[in-house]
Amino acid sequence: MVSLYLALRHPERYASHDYPIFTAAWQAFQPRNIPTVSDMERFFKGMCALYELLAKDPEIMRLHCVSLRKGVHFQGDSLLLPRSSAASSLTHSMNP
Repeated sequence: MVSLYLALRHPERYASHDYPIFTAAWQAFQPRNIPTVSDMERFFKGMCALYELLAKDPEIMRLHCVSLRKGVHFQGDSLLLPRSSAASSLTHSMNP
């Protein structure tokens, strides 16, 4: 509940917490260790790092911007990009 409030209040710094999605995204990068469910600080830092990595690719950013609907999605920089990318990778890994 706290992560949802923070994500809505400060979308550029926080994302709603969904541990299975987060874990799936980080496993693709083969980190030494993945934060535990209760380690919210590392979760937010990880999502920010993932955003920075994805934002470097202009095609990813273009596709992300096209997918946002005015009046529905926040239009500025937000952690919606890494969260939706992580959700897509999880869905893809479950349905190859």
